Amino acid sequence: MKILYAPMERQASEMISANVICGYDMLVLDNLLQCEFVEQVFYFPHKKSIPELAHVRKALKDDRISHIKALNKAKDSDVLITDLANTAFAYSLFYKKPSIYFLPGFTGVTFEGHQDRLLRLINDFAFFCHSLQALRDMLAELPTLWARKEPMLQQFLDRALI
Repeated sequence: MKILYAPMERQASEMISANVICGYDMLVLDNLLQCEFVEQVFYFPHKKSIPELAHVRKALKDDRISHIKALNKAKDSDVLITDLANTAFAYSLFYKKPSIYFLPGFTGVTFEGHQDRLLRLINDFAFFCHSLQALRDMLAELPTLWARKEPMLQQFLDRALI
Protein backbone atom coordinates (compact mmCIF):
# COMPACT_ATOMS: atom_id res chain seq x y z
CA MET A 1 0.00 0.00 0.00
CA LYS A 2 1.19 3.49 -0.84
CA ILE A 3 0.07 6.24 1.53
CA LEU A 4 0.01 10.01 1.17
CA TYR A 5 0.41 11.79 4.52
CA ALA A 6 -0.58 15.45 4.12
CA PRO A 7 -1.06 17.33 7.40
CA MET A 8 -2.57 20.80 7.54
CA GLU A 9 -0.43 23.93 7.86
CA ARG A 10 1.93 23.76 10.83
CA GLN A 11 3.22 26.98 12.43
CA ALA A 12 5.34 27.60 15.51
CA SER A 13 6.88 30.74 16.96
CA GLU A 14 9.58 29.06 19.02
CA MET A 15 11.76 25.95 19.14
CA ILE A 16 9.73 23.88 21.62
CA SER A 17 6.54 24.17 19.55
CA ALA A 18 8.46 23.36 16.37
CA ASN A 19 9.88 20.23 18.03
CA VAL A 20 6.42 19.12 19.15
CA ILE A 21 5.06 19.61 15.62
CA CYS A 22 7.92 17.67 14.05
CA GLY A 23 7.59 14.97 16.71
CA TYR A 24 3.89 14.54 15.96
CA ASP A 25 4.51 14.02 12.24
CA MET A 26 7.38 11.65 13.04
CA LEU A 27 5.07 9.64 15.32
CA VAL A 28 2.43 9.29 12.61
CA LEU A 29 4.95 8.42 9.90
CA ASP A 30 6.78 5.93 12.11
CA ASN A 31 3.51 4.16 12.94
CA LEU A 32 2.58 3.97 9.27
CA LEU A 33 5.95 2.42 8.46
CA GLN A 34 5.41 -0.24 11.13
CA CYS A 35 2.50 -1.66 9.12
CA GLU A 36 3.83 -4.60 7.12
CA PHE A 37 1.58 -3.77 4.16
CA VAL A 38 2.93 -0.21 3.70
CA GLU A 39 5.30 -0.02 0.75
CA GLN A 40 5.76 3.75 0.55
CA VAL A 41 4.69 6.93 2.32
CA PHE A 42 4.57 10.24 0.47
CA TYR A 43 5.06 13.05 2.99
CA PHE A 44 3.38 16.25 1.76
CA PRO A 45 3.53 18.97 4.42
CA HIS A 46 1.58 22.17 3.75
CA LYS A 47 3.69 24.65 1.76
CA LYS A 48 3.22 27.34 4.46
CA SER A 49 4.38 25.09 7.28
CA ILE A 50 7.52 25.63 9.33
CA PRO A 51 10.74 24.80 7.45
CA GLU A 52 11.81 22.38 10.21
CA LEU A 53 9.39 19.79 8.78
CA ALA A 54 11.89 19.19 5.99
CA HIS A 55 14.03 17.37 8.58
CA VAL A 56 11.32 14.88 9.57
CA ARG A 57 11.99 12.47 6.72
CA LYS A 58 15.74 12.59 7.32
CA ALA A 59 15.30 11.91 11.03
CA LEU A 60 13.33 8.72 10.39
CA LYS A 61 15.99 7.40 7.99
CA ASP A 62 13.65 5.19 6.01
CA ASP A 63 13.85 4.98 2.22
CA ARG A 64 10.10 4.29 2.04
CA ILE A 65 9.36 7.95 2.90
CA SER A 66 9.38 10.42 0.01
CA HIS A 67 9.09 14.14 0.77
CA ILE A 68 7.01 15.62 -2.05
CA LYS A 69 6.09 19.21 -2.91
CA ALA A 70 3.14 18.66 -5.26
CA LEU A 71 0.01 16.52 -4.98
CA ASN A 72 0.50 15.02 -8.44
CA LYS A 73 3.69 13.33 -7.21
CA ALA A 74 1.46 11.04 -5.11
CA LYS A 75 -1.03 10.09 -7.80
CA ASP A 76 -0.01 6.44 -7.40
CA SER A 77 -0.89 6.40 -3.70
CA ASP A 78 -3.84 4.41 -2.44
CA VAL A 79 -5.09 6.66 0.36
CA LEU A 80 -4.51 10.09 1.87
CA ILE A 81 -4.13 10.55 5.62
CA THR A 82 -4.55 14.04 7.05
CA ASP A 83 -5.67 15.86 10.14
CA LEU A 84 -7.86 18.64 8.75
CA ALA A 85 -6.13 19.69 5.54
CA ASN A 86 -8.38 20.60 2.63
CA THR A 87 -6.00 18.58 0.46
CA ALA A 88 -8.40 15.70 1.13
CA PHE A 89 -10.97 17.29 -1.17
CA ALA A 90 -8.54 17.70 -4.07
CA TYR A 91 -7.11 14.22 -3.58
CA SER A 92 -10.37 12.31 -3.24
CA LEU A 93 -12.35 14.22 -5.85
CA PHE A 94 -9.61 14.27 -8.48
CA TYR A 95 -8.10 10.80 -7.97
CA LYS A 96 -11.35 9.14 -6.75
CA LYS A 97 -9.52 7.62 -3.79
CA PRO A 98 -10.29 7.59 -0.08
CA SER A 99 -9.05 10.00 2.56
CA ILE A 100 -8.68 9.33 6.25
CA TYR A 101 -8.99 12.13 8.78
CA PHE A 102 -6.74 11.12 11.67
CA LEU A 103 -7.92 13.07 14.72
CA PRO A 104 -6.37 11.71 17.91
CA GLY A 105 -7.93 13.18 21.00
CA PHE A 106 -11.41 13.31 19.47
CA THR A 107 -13.93 10.70 20.54
CA GLY A 108 -15.88 10.62 17.29
CA VAL A 109 -17.17 12.49 14.27
CA THR A 110 -20.66 11.83 12.97
CA PHE A 111 -22.71 13.24 10.14
CA GLU A 112 -25.92 11.27 10.60
CA GLY A 113 -28.99 13.40 10.03
CA HIS A 114 -27.08 16.32 8.50
CA GLN A 115 -28.48 17.75 5.31
CA ASP A 116 -25.46 19.96 4.64
CA ARG A 117 -24.01 18.99 1.25
CA LEU A 118 -20.42 19.65 2.28
CA LEU A 119 -20.70 17.34 5.28
CA ARG A 120 -22.37 14.67 3.14
CA LEU A 121 -19.56 14.98 0.59
CA ILE A 122 -16.91 14.51 3.27
CA ASN A 123 -18.77 11.44 4.45
CA ASP A 124 -18.82 10.13 0.86
CA PHE A 125 -15.03 10.05 0.48
CA ALA A 126 -13.56 10.10 3.98
CA PHE A 127 -13.12 7.95 7.02
CA PHE A 128 -12.36 9.14 10.53
CA CYS A 129 -10.19 7.52 13.16
CA HIS A 130 -9.06 8.68 16.58
CA SER A 131 -6.08 6.56 17.64
CA LEU A 132 -2.96 5.09 16.08
CA GLN A 133 -4.34 1.57 16.56
CA ALA A 134 -7.60 2.56 14.84
CA LEU A 135 -5.58 4.06 11.97
CA ARG A 136 -3.59 0.86 11.49
CA ASP A 137 -6.77 -1.25 11.67
CA MET A 138 -8.56 1.00 9.18
CA LEU A 139 -5.67 0.81 6.72
CA ALA A 140 -5.69 -2.99 6.96
CA GLU A 141 -9.42 -3.04 6.12
CA LEU A 142 -9.36 -0.16 3.63
CA PRO A 143 -10.14 -2.13 0.44
CA THR A 144 -13.34 -3.50 2.01
CA LEU A 145 -14.30 -0.17 3.59
CA TRP A 146 -13.68 1.78 0.39
CA ALA A 147 -15.71 -0.66 -1.70
CA ARG A 148 -18.76 0.51 0.31
CA LYS A 149 -18.05 4.25 -0.04
CA GLU A 150 -16.68 4.48 -3.57
CA PRO A 151 -20.14 4.36 -5.22
CA MET A 152 -21.27 7.30 -3.05
CA LEU A 153 -18.36 9.40 -4.26
CA GLN A 154 -19.11 8.50 -7.87
CA GLN A 155 -22.76 9.48 -7.37
CA PHE A 156 -21.62 12.86 -6.10
CA LEU A 157 -19.33 13.34 -9.10
CA ASP A 158 -22.13 12.38 -11.49
CA ARG A 159 -24.54 15.03 -10.09
CA ALA A 160 -24.71 18.70 -10.93
CA LEU A 161 -23.16 20.98 -8.32
CA ILE A 162 -25.99 23.49 -8.33
